[in-house]
Amino acid sequence: MSLIYITGTAGTGKSTIKKELEALGYVAYGTDEDNIASWYDIRTGLKVTKPSLQQRNDDFLKYHIWLIDIDLLNALKQQSEASLIFLCGVASNDYDVHDIFDKRVCLTIDETSLVKRLVSRTDVHFGKTETELDNVLMWHEMIEDKNRSLGALMVNATQTIELVVEEIINYANK
Repeated sequence: MSLIYITGTAGTGKSTIKKELEALGYVAYGTDEDNIASWYDIRTGLKVTKPSLQQRNDDFLKYHIWLIDIDLLNALKQQSEASLIFLCGVASNDYDVHDIFDKRVCLTIDETSLVKRLVSRTDVHFGKTETELDNVLMWHEMIEDKNRSLGALMVNATQTIELVVEEIINYANK
């Protein structure tokens, strides 16, 4: 079977796709929801408690980084030997662990739609502060370019959720 990574900038729909895949009976994890990624202090290398929206200010973002836990990722890879597993998320070190995944999917979205999603969503709060929104917009093109260079399937995330999920499932089963 396979471990499929579904990634993209904050606001592209990764958490929504995770829920849809689970509803269809697939095994899907989220870097955020399932604590497969965490905030780390770049000065000490230590994992820190997930900050509140108010705590994620300029100073916090200057000294902290969001990283996938490599041990947890390797455990998912072992599980994927017996079944198809999806991991939905994004992290600063996902390029460093790209060889652990069997396939990559990158959700793409235009900047106008991305901003609209970020400011209007209520289930996830990352991207709501001015600093976070600026960072997301800065990362947006870089994340898409990086995934293109790694051979990811680029999926237009402005389509209906049903079409996006169908395209991902078809790719995963090839």
